[in-house]
Amino acid sequence: SSGINAEYGVTNVGEREVSFSLDIREFSTIFEEGVFRFINEKQVPTLPALIDIGSVTWKSLKPGESTYIGIQFNPNSDCSYSFSLPLMLDEVTRYPYRTLQIEAKLEPPKLDFSTANIMLLPTPLRANITTSLEVTATN
Repeated sequence: SSGINAEYGVTNVGEREVSFSLDIREFSTIFEEGVFRFINEKQVPTLPALIDIGSVTWKSLKPGESTYIGIQFNPNSDCSYSFSLPLMLDEVTRYPYRTLQIEAKLEPPKLDFSTANIMLLPTPLRANITTSLEVTATN
C-alpha cells in the first residue's frame, strides 16, 4: 500500500567524505510496525526487518555528492505523530548535526452540509426535476 511521503535531500558541501545516519532508537516501535518506513529514490519502502534499530546509515558522501532520504507515513488507523529524528555525521553521536522534524496526522474524511434541508419547489407528478449539490471534502 502507498502512504504519504516526505523527501529530504542531503548534500555534502564540505571538503572531505562524510557518512550520516538517523538515530531512530526512541521511535523504533513505529518503524518496526511500519507506520513510518524509509523509502528509496524510486519510492520503494525499506522493509522494517532491514532497519538497524540503533540508526539507519546511508552511504558515505564524497564532497559535492547528494543523496535522498525518504520517509513514508502509512498508518492503519487514525493517529497523530510529531517527533524529531537526529541526523548524525560520521561517528559523532553526542550532538546531532541537524534534526528532521516529522509531523503526521491521519483523520477520517468529513462531509459537512451547509443546510440541513434541501427545499424543492412543488412540481407536477411524473415531471423530472434536478438540483445541484456541492460536496466539499475536508481533512
